[in-house]
Order: sequence, then C-alpha cells, then structure tokens
Amino acid sequence: SLDNLGLQDLRTIEVQREGGPLRAAESVAQTGKQAIILTDWDDRGNRIESDLKIQLDALCVPYNTDIKRRLRDICIKDIKDVESLDSLYERLRTIVLRQKI
Repeated sequence: SLDNLGLQDLRTIEVQREGGPLRAAESVAQTGKQAIILTDWDDRGNRIESDLKIQLDALCVPYNTDIKRRLRDICIKDIKDVESLDSLYERLRTIVLRQKI
C-alpha cells in the first residue's frame, strides 16, 4: 500500500513478519532513525502499537504516532487498515478527476 502511494524510499518493517514488536524495535534501533508507527486503527492494531512503543522506549528509539492519528481521523469512515490507503487514494483521485471534466 505504501509503495503504491509513492513511498518506496521508506524502509518499512512489518511487525508480524519481523517476529513481533521486540524484533521490529531492534531492527529500527539498528538504523539509528525514528520509527513512524502505522498500524491499523482497530483494537489489534492499537495493541501492536502499544507493544511496539514499549519496546522502542526501552531501546531509546524515537517514534512518531501523529501520522497514524491524522490518517485515522481522516480515513476512519472509509477504511479500517493501512493496506487500504492506496485504494482510498485512487477512489478519491478518480472522483476529483471526474469533477474537473
């Protein structure tokens, strides 16, 4: 989804594929960069976010959750997960382009 939005240059770490919050946090710590936490806005996503923040704090890794909060506030009525961001973008883009004609 993020690749389809033109964000290919970001290094993404999928928490579950990485082996859970601890391993994901360790991967981010090795980069020396800030983490941007983008989990789904359901209960499971919020639990993963909470666990990940605990692990990142323990490793003194800075993180940002504001982007997720803003996206959630804008998109919550239309989509429930990060993977759907690209399809929402395309739907909105189509609507805007049709209105220009």
